[in-house]
Amino acid sequence: MYVHSHDIKTSFSSHTRKIIAASLDAGRQHPSCQTCWDTESSNNQSDRQRFNKLFSSVNPYSDQPRVLVIKPGNTCNFACRMCNPVTSSKWYRDGYELEKSGLTSASWYATPRPPEQVSGLSYNEYTRTFENVRNSFNTDNQEFWNTLKDWMPGLTYIDIYGGEPFLIPGMFDVLEHGALSGASKNITIGLHTNASIFNEDYLRILGQYKSVQFRVSIDSLCPDQLAYIRHHADFDTMINNSKRFKEIILDYSSISMSITNTITPLNVFYVDRVNHELADMFQLPVNTNIVTTPEYDIRHIPIPVKDRLRQTLTNKKVLNVLSQTIPGCDVEWPKFCRTTNRLDQLRGQSFSSVFPDWWTWLEPYWIN
Repeated sequence: MYVHSHDIKTSFSSHTRKIIAASLDAGRQHPSCQTCWDTESSNNQSDRQRFNKLFSSVNPYSDQPRVLVIKPGNTCNFACRMCNPVTSSKWYRDGYELEKSGLTSASWYATPRPPEQVSGLSYNEYTRTFENVRNSFNTDNQEFWNTLKDWMPGLTYIDIYGGEPFLIPGMFDVLEHGALSGASKNITIGLHTNASIFNEDYLRILGQYKSVQFRVSIDSLCPDQLAYIRHHADFDTMINNSKRFKEIILDYSSISMSITNTITPLNVFYVDRVNHELADMFQLPVNTNIVTTPEYDIRHIPIPVKDRLRQTLTNKKVLNVLSQTIPGCDVEWPKFCRTTNRLDQLRGQSFSSVFPDWWTWLEPYWIN
């Protein structure tokens, strides 16, 4: 089901959703929730556990959700290494070239496309394959946005990802409706931004909600490393906007701000140092988000390197994940290396130059 072709009320009452819900109610580990099962087996708290605890007193409704986790489209101005064209429109050109090279991640699509299927497409034809994402969340899809407005009085929590939420006006139109209708006083918001866009009007809307967890993604205070991980990012803009966010948010007691450091094989080596530097600069809580996209999963790092990391790092969440063994390392680690090499070629970057001390550990195990 796609949002542009199926109304979300039908999706909510669909057989698929009911089967997944019934499995969870019966204590069965449904495969759709594998990320949470993996997180829990590494002795870390999964989103499933966090949400179950957070919303244990929330009574369900039969005709709408009470909790909404939403990625409203792929409109974005960054092409982060751990992202993809389904989630970021800035990824289209690189995604096209990677797919022609057979380097598509299995997580990009429900059904991965073979390289020969893409090689016959022009770039414009390729971008049209993402129309279902664009059409689902553009402002013309009034049925979708109006349904969200109808649901607002019954919602207790909305967690908003991207794309980049500050580039998706439809989402803030819904949030403003919630504020004007009074529904906002009963709703907690989680919002994740790359800090590239500053919009004080959007902060004003958020400030009318019961509680807001405002999370800014910054993975390094080294400009070259941040620009490498978050392609098209401007370091000074991100840092300055984050400081402005913090200053403005002081006027809204309901908004709490934190920084998120997203961890992949690109930067796990630096997690302790970066978290400390971020906390010192912003005087805010710093969260560690560990990517589980197959080739960007730190569990696929070669075992000798993981052993060294476990002896060096102190971040408990990262250490728990590094201690876990999963199948597929013989496939996913080579794919990570080759994808990194190919993106370096496409973007005029160099992993070994930007992360030289980490590279000395990885070079003996690098697969070209």
